[in-house]
Amino acid sequence: MKKYDPRYKPTPEDPKHWIFGIYRYCLTIDDVRDLLGGVARETAYAHVRRWIDLGFAYRKGGYILFTKKAFWHCGIPFPWRELGIQNLPHYADTNAVERFLHHRKDMVIQYWEGERLARHNLGLHDSFEYTNGQTHIPDAVVEVCFHGTREVWRVALEVERTYKGPGQNVYMLAILARDYEHVWYFAS
Repeated sequence: MKKYDPRYKPTPEDPKHWIFGIYRYCLTIDDVRDLLGGVARETAYAHVRRWIDLGFAYRKGGYILFTKKAFWHCGIPFPWRELGIQNLPHYADTNAVERFLHHRKDMVIQYWEGERLARHNLGLHDSFEYTNGQTHIPDAVVEVCFHGTREVWRVALEVERTYKGPGQNVYMLAILARDYEHVWYFAS
């Protein structure tokens, strides 16, 4: 019977992983591998399969998203929304940049605030671009400490899949440069 089988119950670590994914909109299998300590792909897929079987996650276009049940179980402060597939590659790229920065040896990530949490904290809708001519929400705001100098920087991160053209990039980067001392721009 499934209800007595421990494979069909959340582990104590599962909600932490779901919260991590929810705050970043979605996860990829590489994100799950990293969350689980660098496990093999098959192990990560088994965890995701269990999350799906438990009703806490679902797959969309190769991305792992979380259900209303996961939002409720984890006490997420913002409402669940069905995310369109058009933005999921961008969110996955932002997660890849986060993994890249966490693996750098010259610095330590002390704090990471993703776009979704930033929007919530500002009282903005969590899945549409917000512009009023004066504001741009970065993909993440990160606090990093550099080993050599012990300097701590607060950095706005922008991650782009495609070139937006000089007008939009200059406008966006000017707003971020006004609001943050450091801006890191990643493009594929």
